[in-house]
Amino acid sequence: MSWLIDTDYKALRTQRYKYIHWYKQENKNELYDLINDPFEMKNLVNERNLQGIKKELEGKLAQEVIKVFGLDNN
Repeated sequence: MSWLIDTDYKALRTQRYKYIHWYKQENKNELYDLINDPFEMKNLVNERNLQGIKKELEGKLAQEVIKVFGLDNN
């Protein structure tokens, strides 16, 4: 996945949510509820009741990036 090396963002999608983390742009991260908002019109990243989901997806995204770049020591 060499195209991932120089991208400005990384994203993770679950059945319900999509989380996008922008590396070069502060405060631009995105979180969408794909069931209630399939066209990704309302960014929920700052919704208080979804901060746990956001943290969980941030952690999962970090683990996937580590795997993709071969930094997981496995």
